[in-house]
Amino acid sequence: MSTAADLLKQYRGHSGRLLYSVIGLGLFSGVLLIGQAYILANIVHGIIIKQQVISEFQQSLWALLVLILIRAALAYLSEQMAVAGALKIRQAIRHDLLKHINRLGPAYSRSWSSGELVTLVIEATDGLEDYYARFLPTMALAAMIPVAILVFVFPVDWQAAVIFMVTAPLIPFFMVLIGRGTEKRNQAQWHWLQRLGGYFLDVIQGLSTLKIFNTSQREAKMIALMSDQYRQKTMAVLRVAFLSALALEFFATISIALVAVLIGFRLLFGELDFSTGFFVLLLAPEFYIPLRALGSQYHARMNAVASAEKLVEVLGQQSNRNFQGKQSLSGPIKQIKCQDLVYGFDDKHNVLEGISFELDAGKHLAIVGPSGAGKSTLLNILAGFIQVPYQALKINGIPLNDLNLPTWQHRLTWLSQQTRLMHGSIRENLTLGNASYNDSEIIEAMKQAQIHELVKTLPAGLDTVVADGGRQLSGGEIQRLMIARAILSNAELVLMDEPTAHLDKANELAVTEALTHLNRGRTVITVAHRLHTIEKADHILVLADAKQQQYGTHEQLKSIPGLYQELLSKQGIEL
Repeated sequence: MSTAADLLKQYRGHSGRLLYSVIGLGLFSGVLLIGQAYILANIVHGIIIKQQVISEFQQSLWALLVLILIRAALAYLSEQMAVAGALKIRQAIRHDLLKHINRLGPAYSRSWSSGELVTLVIEATDGLEDYYARFLPTMALAAMIPVAILVFVFPVDWQAAVIFMVTAPLIPFFMVLIGRGTEKRNQAQWHWLQRLGGYFLDVIQGLSTLKIFNTSQREAKMIALMSDQYRQKTMAVLRVAFLSALALEFFATISIALVAVLIGFRLLFGELDFSTGFFVLLLAPEFYIPLRALGSQYHARMNAVASAEKLVEVLGQQSNRNFQGKQSLSGPIKQIKCQDLVYGFDDKHNVLEGISFELDAGKHLAIVGPSGAGKSTLLNILAGFIQVPYQALKINGIPLNDLNLPTWQHRLTWLSQQTRLMHGSIRENLTLGNASYNDSEIIEAMKQAQIHELVKTLPAGLDTVVADGGRQLSGGEIQRLMIARAILSNAELVLMDEPTAHLDKANELAVTEALTHLNRGRTVITVAHRLHTIEKADHILVLADAKQQQYGTHEQLKSIPGLYQELLSKQGIEL
């Protein structure tokens, strides 16, 4: 899909037949309305003009009551079906959106703040509900019901029918004319909603830090300022919406007044009988109601277009993780070989170029270099978060692209600088829903990760509930829990993006000791910033300016003039 309109059109069918049923029920209700007006016109004509007693219209009154009840039931059923159909569509879009974000992988989702993603997944999809439940059925009925009324009015009063046909196009014309000026305001409103949602969630997540540094009041003022700006954007949209409603009501009222005046004069001059005139007059407001309803629901379309544009922005992203591989490794990982790997986000700028290394099972490769050298990108490629377009990276001689991605990722574990705990118990955070682990295995993993003693002191032990992000735990404690999770997974390959970064000396020592247990007997690839932590690595890959600069052991590289020597010197490590 290339545009918001394409997306909105594509998902119409996901409601099944519910939306079509809503339109059908609405049209049937409109036909019954014509019959209701006809019966009422005859009753009033008989009582007022012919001076008949009301008892003579008993059957007509019962028929009128039945029609009213049927139309009420149809309105209720139509509303329920519209909501149910829109809900199905919203669930389908949300499912596809989450699936596509997952397909794009962590390398893409990290470019969004968590608040922006939450706003996109919830608010953007919710913004489509009124479009499908209200606007689409109203648009269809606005075309059908006036035509049905004209079919019955034209044979009995062609002059009133001509007024209907001449004035009816004015309402959608001015609706679209005014609505076009609202689209930019609506897009600005959505932009501010997404920005406000992302900022607010980020502030909530960092509230404890803000309290520690006594900056919570400053952030509260910033949220108030952004909320006021969002209010102004919203009011700008509402001003135009109210102007649109005023214009539609004005033209509808003038049109009905013209019909009423015309009928009045023709009744006065005896050119029209009362029953026919009253019948047409009863249908005049009903003729314009679908058109006015379309005008009042037009803002739902604008909201939907603004939301759909944001969804297209994500759904239109091409995934660089289109792994079509069917192969699985028959045995353990024996060797990872990279030969002249080149990767770039476009044809002109390479993030990595000419990367080559070999890593046998049980060995440790450290990747070092200045910021922006491509270290994390290389780690993302190895984890399958990014796919290189050719067969430069092989596992046991099999190109990584030919491997089945889930089975490959099942063989590895990932430790990053910014580890996160989910809201739930420590047990749930360690097992991630895998019920096959027993308590003895979990405890052994925690002992190796140097975190068991801390967990024992918690009120409910393994069942202690931690908040989202583990805010009641220190960074080192969270990192050791993640190491325990990695040990428990028993993965063959360990990928680490400087797990000791941002830790003080005491926590760094504890985490380093825990990593010793994790790395034992496993193949390890580490992105390192603190070079004293990788002195015992079997191989060191030095990157800079997206290219491989040096490759060797710590002892080899520290004796050779080059970038590695410069990095050691900057960190005060003796050569």
